[in-house]
Amino acid sequence: MNKRPKALAVYRAVMELMDEGADLNGMTVSGIAERAGIGKGTAYEYFSSKEDMVASAILYEINRLTVEVGELIEKEPTFEKKIARVLDAMAQFPEEKRSFSTFIRLINHSFELGRPLCREIERRQEEIQGPYQVLGELYDTAVREGLAKGGLPRTVAILTLITKFMMFLMYLEKRENVKDVTEEELRGFIYQGILADLNLSL
Repeated sequence: MNKRPKALAVYRAVMELMDEGADLNGMTVSGIAERAGIGKGTAYEYFSSKEDMVASAILYEINRLTVEVGELIEKEPTFEKKIARVLDAMAQFPEEKRSFSTFIRLINHSFELGRPLCREIERRQEEIQGPYQVLGELYDTAVREGLAKGGLPRTVAILTLITKFMMFLMYLEKRENVKDVTEEELRGFIYQGILADLNLSL
């Protein structure tokens, strides 16, 4: 992935546009280039298309966030504390950071993307293995601590964790309208749900 200054400026521009609520499919090369402070021709020196620009920015940010979260949870001594740290990190993202919500949906393949952008993301799936690695390590920790039997296929265990984190994300997005459960209660429910699901058998 290109990390030269002008490419990084494009990534930042895409993230800013996403955080302002711009439609991923409605972004244009000229609009992104203008926000990045470079010419449209210069943008094409680094990227082959708008889809390449947007996909590269998303993949770069996913990897950056994964490194951040991975470093945070690596310091925690137990599975329970690692899960709590992930939820802490999610809760600390400002509400205007729409990009974080987009990343979670992309990882879970549930975000509606236009066909060209979807194809570009799928073509580059190998570039977003970081989140799967971190989630796989979380599962390994649960197994080592005897909290999970270890009988689930790794993919299923990872999808279980993604689903529970999605639940927390959905709560964060709507919490001002939620009156019947507190964040602390939901955190406990999510943790217990993770343990229960990781001990299911196929």
